[in-house]
Amino acid sequence: MSSAIVHFLAGYGTVLIIITLLYRFEYIDLIPQRNILGFIGGIWGLGPDIHHMIENEWISESIYTVHNNRISDIFFLHYTLDLPQVEAYYHEFIALSILYVGFCITITYYFGVLNREKRIKNRSS
Repeated sequence: MSSAIVHFLAGYGTVLIIITLLYRFEYIDLIPQRNILGFIGGIWGLGPDIHHMIENEWISESIYTVHNNRISDIFFLHYTLDLPQVEAYYHEFIALSILYVGFCITITYYFGVLNREKRIKNRSS
Protein backbone atom coordinates (compact mmCIF):
# COMPACT_ATOMS: atom_id res chain seq x y z
CA MET A 1 0.00 0.00 0.00
CA SER A 2 1.37 3.38 -1.00
CA SER A 3 1.72 6.19 1.46
CA ALA A 4 -1.28 8.48 1.85
CA ILE A 5 0.89 11.41 0.77
CA VAL A 6 1.48 9.73 -2.60
CA HIS A 7 -2.27 9.35 -3.18
CA PHE A 8 -2.95 12.92 -2.08
CA LEU A 9 -0.19 14.43 -4.22
CA ALA A 10 -1.24 12.41 -7.27
CA GLY A 11 -4.73 13.88 -6.99
CA TYR A 12 -3.53 17.40 -6.24
CA GLY A 13 -1.06 17.54 -9.12
CA THR A 14 -3.40 15.98 -11.66
CA VAL A 15 -6.15 18.48 -10.86
CA LEU A 16 -3.67 21.35 -11.30
CA ILE A 17 -2.74 20.06 -14.76
CA ILE A 18 -6.43 19.66 -15.71
CA ILE A 19 -7.18 23.22 -14.54
CA THR A 20 -4.24 24.56 -16.56
CA LEU A 21 -5.31 22.68 -19.70
CA LEU A 22 -8.90 23.93 -19.36
CA TYR A 23 -7.60 27.48 -19.08
CA ARG A 24 -5.08 27.22 -21.93
CA PHE A 25 -7.71 25.92 -24.32
CA GLU A 26 -10.09 28.66 -23.11
CA TYR A 27 -12.82 26.40 -21.78
CA ILE A 28 -13.05 27.81 -18.26
CA ASP A 29 -10.89 29.94 -15.96
CA LEU A 30 -10.39 28.09 -12.69
CA ILE A 31 -6.90 29.47 -12.05
CA PRO A 32 -8.01 31.58 -9.03
CA GLN A 33 -9.55 28.46 -7.40
CA ARG A 34 -6.61 26.18 -8.22
CA ASN A 35 -5.48 25.58 -4.64
CA ILE A 36 -8.87 24.61 -3.24
CA LEU A 37 -9.65 22.44 -6.28
CA GLY A 38 -6.22 20.81 -5.99
CA PHE A 39 -6.94 20.06 -2.34
CA ILE A 40 -10.28 18.50 -3.28
CA GLY A 41 -8.45 16.42 -5.91
CA GLY A 42 -6.01 15.26 -3.23
CA ILE A 43 -8.87 14.22 -0.96
CA TRP A 44 -10.47 12.42 -3.94
CA GLY A 45 -7.20 10.50 -4.41
CA LEU A 46 -7.48 9.31 -0.81
CA GLY A 47 -11.11 8.21 -1.26
CA PRO A 48 -10.69 4.42 -1.23
CA ASP A 49 -8.65 4.60 1.99
CA ILE A 50 -11.61 5.96 3.95
CA HIS A 51 -12.32 2.39 5.11
CA HIS A 52 -9.56 2.93 7.69
CA MET A 53 -11.66 5.62 9.39
CA ILE A 54 -15.13 4.04 9.34
CA GLU A 55 -16.11 1.94 12.32
CA ASN A 56 -19.20 0.35 10.79
CA GLU A 57 -17.97 -3.07 9.65
CA TRP A 58 -20.40 -3.50 6.74
CA ILE A 59 -19.62 -0.08 5.22
CA SER A 60 -15.92 -0.52 5.86
CA GLU A 61 -15.89 -3.89 4.08
CA SER A 62 -17.84 -2.48 1.14
CA ILE A 63 -15.34 0.36 0.69
CA TYR A 64 -12.45 -2.06 1.16
CA THR A 65 -13.87 -4.13 -1.71
CA VAL A 66 -13.71 -1.06 -3.94
CA HIS A 67 -10.21 -0.31 -2.62
CA ASN A 68 -8.94 -3.71 -3.77
CA ASN A 69 -10.51 -3.48 -7.19
CA ARG A 70 -9.29 -1.91 -10.44
CA ILE A 71 -12.27 0.46 -10.25
CA SER A 72 -10.44 2.48 -7.59
CA ASP A 73 -8.13 3.77 -10.33
CA ILE A 74 -10.74 6.49 -10.93
CA PHE A 75 -9.36 7.94 -7.71
CA PHE A 76 -6.18 9.09 -9.51
CA LEU A 77 -4.68 5.62 -10.00
CA HIS A 78 -5.26 4.52 -6.40
CA TYR A 79 -5.26 0.81 -7.18
CA THR A 80 -2.15 1.03 -9.34
CA LEU A 81 -0.26 2.97 -6.66
CA ASP A 82 -1.13 0.24 -4.13
CA LEU A 83 0.34 -2.63 -6.19
CA PRO A 84 3.22 -4.58 -4.61
CA GLN A 85 5.57 -3.51 -7.41
CA VAL A 86 5.03 0.12 -6.39
CA GLU A 87 5.24 -0.68 -2.69
CA ALA A 88 8.72 -2.11 -3.26
CA TYR A 89 9.83 1.43 -4.12
CA TYR A 90 8.03 3.13 -1.24
CA HIS A 91 10.47 6.01 -0.60
CA GLU A 92 11.17 6.54 -4.28
CA PHE A 93 7.47 7.02 -5.01
CA ILE A 94 7.17 9.54 -2.20
CA ALA A 95 10.05 11.50 -3.74
CA LEU A 96 8.57 11.15 -7.23
CA SER A 97 5.18 12.37 -6.09
CA ILE A 98 6.77 15.44 -4.49
CA LEU A 99 8.65 16.14 -7.73
CA TYR A 100 5.45 15.57 -9.71
CA VAL A 101 3.55 18.15 -7.68
CA GLY A 102 6.46 20.58 -7.97
CA PHE A 103 6.34 20.13 -11.74
CA CYS A 104 2.54 20.59 -11.79
CA ILE A 105 2.74 23.76 -9.68
CA THR A 106 5.43 25.16 -12.01
CA ILE A 107 3.38 24.37 -15.12
CA THR A 108 0.23 25.85 -13.57
CA TYR A 109 2.07 28.98 -12.49
CA TYR A 110 3.81 29.54 -15.80
CA PHE A 111 0.99 28.66 -18.21
CA GLY A 112 -1.89 29.62 -15.95
CA VAL A 113 -1.15 32.35 -13.41
CA LEU A 114 1.40 34.39 -15.40
CA ASN A 115 -0.53 33.98 -18.65
CA ARG A 116 -3.77 34.99 -16.93
CA GLU A 117 -2.15 38.17 -15.60
CA LYS A 118 -0.90 39.01 -19.11
CA ARG A 119 -4.37 38.43 -20.58
CA ILE A 120 -6.01 40.66 -17.98
CA LYS A 121 -3.37 43.35 -18.54
CA ASN A 122 -3.86 43.20 -22.33
CA ARG A 123 -7.67 43.43 -22.02
CA SER A 124 -7.45 46.53 -19.85
CA SER A 125 -5.07 48.34 -22.23
